[in-house]
Amino acid sequence: MIDRDEIVAILKTVTYPKSNQDILTLGTAREIRVEQGRIAVNLELPGKDPGIKWIVEGRCKKALKERAPKAEIEVHVDIHTAEKDSPQPASPIRRDLIPSVKFPIAVASGKGGVGKSTVAVNLAFSLAAAGKSVGLFDADIHGPNIPRMLGIEGKVPEATEQRKIVPIERNGVRAMSIGLIARPDQAIIWRGPLIGKAIEKMLIDVVWGDLDYLIIDLPPGTGDAQLTLSQRVSIAGAVMVTTPQSVALSDVRRGILMFRNVDVPILGLVENMAYYACPTCGSREEIFPGRELEEMARELSVDLLGRIPIDPRISSGGDSGDPIVLTDPDGEVGSAFKGIAKVVIDLTENP
Repeated sequence: MIDRDEIVAILKTVTYPKSNQDILTLGTAREIRVEQGRIAVNLELPGKDPGIKWIVEGRCKKALKERAPKAEIEVHVDIHTAEKDSPQPASPIRRDLIPSVKFPIAVASGKGGVGKSTVAVNLAFSLAAAGKSVGLFDADIHGPNIPRMLGIEGKVPEATEQRKIVPIERNGVRAMSIGLIARPDQAIIWRGPLIGKAIEKMLIDVVWGDLDYLIIDLPPGTGDAQLTLSQRVSIAGAVMVTTPQSVALSDVRRGILMFRNVDVPILGLVENMAYYACPTCGSREEIFPGRELEEMARELSVDLLGRIPIDPRISSGGDSGDPIVLTDPDGEVGSAFKGIAKVVIDLTENP
């Protein structure tokens, strides 16, 4: 069994997320106990992102477990937000494939069919409507839907003299997808490493220009695309999309934990298909009753960015290439997306 001094030495090897400083230099060990095969550590750290708690707890448990594999280990981290104590972990480490983008935003989901691409498209146009310069990158190599949803299917991107690809613009949003390069009837049958290389190449070889936001529509799950982006791009934050259904919530939980494990902050949850509002009588019907989503968000310290109702015009607009925030920007759905965009701007530009 290890003693208290050894535990302190181990904790000094654990770094604060996106910083080269160790957690004990930045924070305080309020309690360290060793008794009868059990190690208990209670830490207080500065910060603004509640997700830091989960990252640091995981790193501490891993480091302690390597030294004391048979011990029962408990680590608890409290985050406080005193401005003067907040670490200043420098400018993002831009190993970055897209240095001209201020805020790359990942839009992700734990499973397919929850409306992730719909949220990505409408969020991009809502940010553009707020006066931001915006790009939209379709990182779903196997199922690229963005060209159809933007009404640019069949258009061929132009190339510069330097053989760089010029994204296709729609209503102020610069878009790129492998669906604009591959033949419509061509199935992309690639293994993981090829997917990662394709994503890197499209980010490098596309003339994005100076952007405030690049919305990255990821494939569902926790696979190669997510890992490639977290390793090669300094993601400003992830927007997680889910429906209130229990199976969707269990999958989005895994997605949240995955992003935290690779030091990507979670901006919050978007609840899609949250309810049905009757267009004639105005009554509201909760399709998936219960408070499981709110309970999960509270447990994981994740904010709810907004609730998107069920509206047939959302899916029909996606099929026709006319997103609902363009056709009805002031309606209930358009206003919901405007609200989400405002929160994203506040979280990224005024943290």
